Amino acid sequence: MTPPADFDKLLHGGAPRWPELLATSVQFGTDDGPFAVDVLTVPQDNPWLCPLRCTGLDFYADGDRMAVCTWDGDVWEVSGLRGLDPTAPDSAAGFDKQGGPQSEADGNAPALPESGRPKAASQRHAPGPLLPAEEAEGLTHSGPARLIWRRIASGLFQPLGLKIIDDRVYLACRDQIVRLHDLNGDGETDWYECFNNDHQVTEHFHEFAMGLQADAQGNLYYAKSARHALPAVVPQHGTLLRVSADGAQTEILATGFRAANGVCLNADGTFFVTDQEGHWVPKNRINWVRPGRFYGNLLGYHNVQDTSDDAMEPPLCWITNTFDRSPAELLWVTSKAWGPLDGSLLNLSYGHGQVYVVPHERVPHPRLGECMQGGMALLPLWPFPTGVMRGRFHPVDGQLYVCGMFAWAGNQQQPGGVYRIRYTGKPCYVPLAVQARRGRLLLRFSAPLDAAAACRPENYQVRSWSLRRTANYGSDHHDERDLNVAAARLQADGQSVLLEIPDLAPAWCLETRYDLKGRDGQPFRGSLHHTIHVLPD
Repeated sequence: MTPPADFDKLLHGGAPRWPELLATSVQFGTDDGPFAVDVLTVPQDNPWLCPLRCTGLDFYADGDRMAVCTWDGDVWEVSGLRGLDPTAPDSAAGFDKQGGPQSEADGNAPALPESGRPKAASQRHAPGPLLPAEEAEGLTHSGPARLIWRRIASGLFQPLGLKIIDDRVYLACRDQIVRLHDLNGDGETDWYECFNNDHQVTEHFHEFAMGLQADAQGNLYYAKSARHALPAVVPQHGTLLRVSADGAQTEILATGFRAANGVCLNADGTFFVTDQEGHWVPKNRINWVRPGRFYGNLLGYHNVQDTSDDAMEPPLCWITNTFDRSPAELLWVTSKAWGPLDGSLLNLSYGHGQVYVVPHERVPHPRLGECMQGGMALLPLWPFPTGVMRGRFHPVDGQLYVCGMFAWAGNQQQPGGVYRIRYTGKPCYVPLAVQARRGRLLLRFSAPLDAAAACRPENYQVRSWSLRRTANYGSDHHDERDLNVAAARLQADGQSVLLEIPDLAPAWCLETRYDLKGRDGQPFRGSLHHTIHVLPD
């Protein structure tokens, strides 16, 4: 008689499928500007021919490892983060002094430090040697800076968000939220747990599941895109979603999105969610999202029939294409290591491969009770060679790690990359706050200003225009006009400038350009692209 099959051995994990570990170099950026960018080289040349179009990252509790997911369905564990010391004698240069100034064709280029330019080598991926585990571990602790990449999962359906909770990796895939388990301690995933499969999936290419965040209670949040140029067919099309901490249920929090590339969870239970230009979305937008509200895309799943602009929640700001053709995820600066920018809101750009600061204010609104208005200004960084999708601040070194990819409709077309952005402590001149009042615009910068330059009205140019929201794709600029800056006054804090603009009025879009100096004599220029809904007295 044949003995019964013993399935027990199948429940504890098997031999590794990808035992090879890959070592890659770290190219450190120079620190002669306010930010240095370190290139954390990804192993594009690997034994499995896996593309590394990176779409999410988060850190393990030990601070030495992070997990990175890719659009093509892989998850990698990256170790050696605690060894990233740019002062080590054998450190390779990352973003160096080569290259001329950024194109100023659209007038949006800030005065950038020479350190911002990536050298040609940083736009390619150095192959990583295959190493036995013991040798790979040694490289993370001595010699030139190295990272060790271990492939720990594969076969996932377009994961575009990753979150680590209690040292377990969760992934927002197109068809489900997956939780990874290593049952036998060999570093690879043995059990791909379907944590939640409420996702509503059709064959349409456009309905990505974007971002993944968690609140203090363990609830998860992601956004589900709508169809392109077609009406919704399932309730999740064009929505912000919350998954309960036990994975048992999903609820729709807000509707009317087209392609919300990521989610930023705020401490007060609201959200910031970007969206992309298209039908019923005249330009890219940053949304301040409150549960139960509608955000403008009439092709999403909802019961809104009113096509007027008053039927939707207005965005924090509209974003013109030349400034950012495709915004990604927002995140808060939660690190004292970033000096004056601690507590600021950042936006990452897939379309332009850049990082922006997002000054904003909450103001009373006659119809909505209150709304958010503000804008975006570039950080003094050169564009990354790939689109920037996701970012998180490291719990130990306090610096910003970002990852990104290119696949469609972006300016920066390197397939993917992972980077660390370090604040060096040198002065950084960006607007951290904006207040629009009747006839006045207040800008507060991140460092003290030269008084003479700040008080010259001719150092500022303000232009406004409107958009038209229709069933057509996008919108031209309408009603463009220049606004006179009658006076500029430096405030007592030495960092804020009050502009007197007699004709200032609510506007879909404004660009406020400035060409100034810091108190230390350092010249800088830039622009704030912003929106004004109301002008309190």
